[in-house]
Parts: sequence; C-alpha cells; structure tokens
Amino acid sequence: MKLTQDVYEETRKAAIAYGVPELALKMGIGNPGVLYNKLNHGDSCSHHKLTLADLIQIITITGNTAPLHALCAVFEHSAYELPKVSASDDALLDMVNNVHIRGGMAHGSMAEALADGRVSEAEFAQFAHDCRHWLAGIIGLKHRFKTLAVVCRDRHPCFLAAHGPQRASSQ
Repeated sequence: MKLTQDVYEETRKAAIAYGVPELALKMGIGNPGVLYNKLNHGDSCSHHKLTLADLIQIITITGNTAPLHALCAVFEHSAYELPKVSASDDALLDMVNNVHIRGGMAHGSMAEALADGRVSEAEFAQFAHDCRHWLAGIIGLKHRFKTLAVVCRDRHPCFLAAHGPQRASSQ
C-alpha cells in the first residue's frame, strides 16, 4: 500500500536528516545499525521492525512531524500543531481576528482561482494552503478557549446525585 510506504519513508527521511547515530543514542538503542535496520522497511531484515513507540520517539526527538502527517493521510485525517496559549484576553481576541483573516484569505484565493473559469494546480495549491492555515487557526482558537472553561462542581449532575442540592449550594 502506497500510503503506508509514505509513513515509513517520511520516518526514514526524518531520522536521516537528524542523524541516525545521534538519534539511536537518544532513543536508547545501543547500536545505530539496529535503527538503520528498522528504518529500512522491507523484507531484508525480518527481526528489526519499526514500532509505534519508535515512531513516537523519532517524531518527538527530531521535531519532524512529516511522519505524523503521512500517518494521518493513511486515514484521510489531518494533524494541526496547537499554538502556545497566552493567558491574556487580548491574545484570545487576536486569535479570533486571525481566524477571520485566514478565512478571508481562503475565500480570496478561491475567488481568484474561479475568476477565469478554470482552477489551475497552482491556484488549488494556494487555496489548500490557505484552508489549512484557516483550519489551524480555528483549532487553535478552540484549544485556547477550552483553557478558559470552568467546571462548576455544584451544578454537575454527578455531584448533585452524590451530594444532593443542599450540600452543593453550601460549599
């Protein structure tokens, strides 16, 4: 299957770009040759296979998320990096504005692509790029807003069932 090959290939590229000997050391693999064998996805080495734990370590250590994106593509999903959250309300409002700006950029690139009645590959690539950034902004906004959620114990059904409404209001 081509898509799963892409996951292995992106993992191999990430490891090689980082440096296999140094990566093996950080992963706790004594012999870099073992990691080379794991990265050589094929039947030539049947006893050293890349594991999910290996994949997670490689992405974490290298910081290269291309293997993650390739894995998401296998299942027709996407992964987006969540932004580092700031505690200020101004930062939240900036995120809201950013979502609208990015949405406007996606709409603009679509309108531009449709202007002549044909959508070129380059125009679609620009639109897809703008959409990815728009979605990333929306997901980041949701993540940031979730940090503001407050759990009201005294109104939660489980708390009320265990303690009753009188005890809940006295706390």
